[in-house]
Amino acid sequence: MSIKRAMKNKYIVKKLHNHSNPWFIISVAVTVLLIVTLISHLIYSYTTIKNFEHNKLAVERASGELTLYANQLEMSTRIAAATGDLSWEKDYDEHLPKVNETLYNIDEMLDLDEVGQKQEKISSHLHELQSIENQAFTLISQGEKDQAFELLQGWTYTKNQLELKTSIESLTNIMHEHVHSKILSERSLSLSLLIFIALSSILLMISWFISIKLWYAQVKTQQEKEDRINYLIYHDALTGTYNRRFFEEESERLDNENNLPLTLIIGDVNDLKKVNDRMGHKKGDELLIELTRILKEAVGKTGILARWGGDEFGILLPNTSFISAKKIVDKINEGCKKSDFKPCPSISLGYAIKLDTSQSMDKIFTDAEDEMYRRKIAGKESEEDK
Repeated sequence: MSIKRAMKNKYIVKKLHNHSNPWFIISVAVTVLLIVTLISHLIYSYTTIKNFEHNKLAVERASGELTLYANQLEMSTRIAAATGDLSWEKDYDEHLPKVNETLYNIDEMLDLDEVGQKQEKISSHLHELQSIENQAFTLISQGEKDQAFELLQGWTYTKNQLELKTSIESLTNIMHEHVHSKILSERSLSLSLLIFIALSSILLMISWFISIKLWYAQVKTQQEKEDRINYLIYHDALTGTYNRRFFEEESERLDNENNLPLTLIIGDVNDLKKVNDRMGHKKGDELLIELTRILKEAVGKTGILARWGGDEFGILLPNTSFISAKKIVDKINEGCKKSDFKPCPSISLGYAIKLDTSQSMDKIFTDAEDEMYRRKIAGKESEEDK
């Protein structure tokens, strides 16, 4: 990349920095917020699902174990009473602590007032049942299994068993409702987050669209300014042709063997001062514009046309012979005669041709200029003779 281009890009960036784009700030902020929200939501969802699976399984297992152990206590006691076999007391003693342990685990998993109340009821029923069951095992050990069987068939034992099962069932329902409530809560939170993400995404798309549009407009405006500046550096503001600076740079660039013969035409507008003095500078400007049109048509794309000074024009014609140059000069003079502009445009033209690399461009300029002045003087003398 050239130094000029690099400086131009740097200038554009600097200008864009000076024109702050609030929508760009909004876009960046929303993008960061959305990314943070998505990452947080993913982490939260992963953690929640993992914990939920663990807690749900633990709750399901605890409720099942509580029912199983309670039934096991009843079954061990009834079989012992029916058979008189005290070995079932050992099975009873093994399951009794498991019931208490399960109740403790449920309390640890679900710190709820309702759970605590149900646990108290279950513990109360278990205490009543344990008292009756201990009496039954005592009667069995004394050989009175029939009395033990009747004790277990009694209303007090049956009522406590029913109330225990009802309480365990109620506790299980509370546990399931708690799990269901957690599911609904997480679902509601997830839905809210999805809505937030959707709205943020819409805002993000809108903000980025506006931001890019504003940025593009700024770049386009700045580019147009840059193009205008670059245009004015090498162009004449009035006629739109190249200026002297560009003409001199091009003459240096074209001054090589590949462009020989290199023809230079110098033209000086006739009577421009008279037009300015008598008809005004606006008319003089119009005359220059008309002459520029005539020169452009004659030169075409074969050469480089420039406004050399106030009333002077220069034409560079690479690879152009004397005959071709004369045809262009004749075409210019013919164009002036055919012009409908009043007063009729007129320009004195002189040209010189560089045929060899040893020739100096300064000398070519001097020769063309001298030729132009000779023709100008000759033209004035011709008018005076008339």
